[in-house]
Amino acid sequence: MELRILQRNDEGFVLITSMMIMVILTIIGIMAVSTTEIELMVAGNDKVAKAAFYRADSGIFTAPKVIREAIDAGPGIEVRSMALDYDPAPDSDQEEFFRKIMGFNDATTNIAFSQGEGEIDTDIYRSGAAKLPGESVEFASGYDGGPTTSQGVGIFYTLNATGTAPANAESTIQALYRFIPGRPGGL
Repeated sequence: MELRILQRNDEGFVLITSMMIMVILTIIGIMAVSTTEIELMVAGNDKVAKAAFYRADSGIFTAPKVIREAIDAGPGIEVRSMALDYDPAPDSDQEEFFRKIMGFNDATTNIAFSQGEGEIDTDIYRSGAAKLPGESVEFASGYDGGPTTSQGVGIFYTLNATGTAPANAESTIQALYRFIPGRPGGL
């Protein structure tokens, strides 16, 4: 009877296995680093896009206050005291700003101001006026008005606000604003 002993040549098997594991771990590490870099870029872009949007939103919510102040103060409005840079024609004055807000000129009124590292530019265009049936109490109750109810006037404005942020981010928002003289409120 012959006894055979099989000899296996396992020399180097552990080395090859450990090298394969190292290559796999290296590939996973490279993928994790590149994924993290992409996520950081996306988060940075999202941050500046939101900053531009919030600046444009500030322009939309500032415009009604400027409109109300211009109408309440009349032609003698002092826009510079409001810390805004209005942009009428170079040779005009505060009365020109008031005339644009009131719709006596077809030109768009422009207000611009800075906020942090960005700019806000809001165009205000008077788009019309209409009689509004009923009073505010009647509006709340759903009453449609009738021939004997009092009527107010609503002045309609189209607001276009553009906000900018670092990295050339820009956002534009358009809103419609209804100003009712003698009534509190805004957007």
